[in-house]
Amino acid sequence: MEEREIERQFMQTLRRLGRLHLSHTDSAVNRGEFVALASLERWDKRHGGEGARASILAELVEASPQALSRTLRSLESKGFIERTADAKDRRNVLICLTDRGRAVLANGKEKIREQFGQVATRMGEKDLRQLIYLMNRLVDVMQTVIDEQNAENEEAGRGRGNISVSDMSAQIMKEKENEDA
Repeated sequence: MEEREIERQFMQTLRRLGRLHLSHTDSAVNRGEFVALASLERWDKRHGGEGARASILAELVEASPQALSRTLRSLESKGFIERTADAKDRRNVLICLTDRGRAVLANGKEKIREQFGQVATRMGEKDLRQLIYLMNRLVDVMQTVIDEQNAENEEAGRGRGNISVSDMSAQIMKEKENEDA
């Protein structure tokens, strides 16, 4: 198979994978809300359940403060989180899971475990372990390429020039479309 065809199939597979989402819950929360709840739970486990500031949560979910603010408003209106004043510094507001939020999260995690179990059973342990190995290798190779490109951009004086995996994918697809035109 020629290199361009492999590249096309690779990008097509990445797009298909990106469109898939394990169904985390019923319609109680959307994917972004579920990720925020799960991130808040992880933070709480590491920090004694005291809650997290919105800025910390934004970093954890890799969202802008504006996008996270909308998510938090929605979660608060549904009763899944609450905002409380930080006892150590009353100027800060902490985001905390409610019992309802924990229940929605637990339900969603259970559904994901069930779905993963079905996928693992159908794929088989050997294929799944091979896939995990190859995906980790792919991430490592892509990160090396991105780091090298970023270093080249900095050396050439083109600013920071940081490239993400999604930027790289978009760049490859644009080049492919230009070649096909």
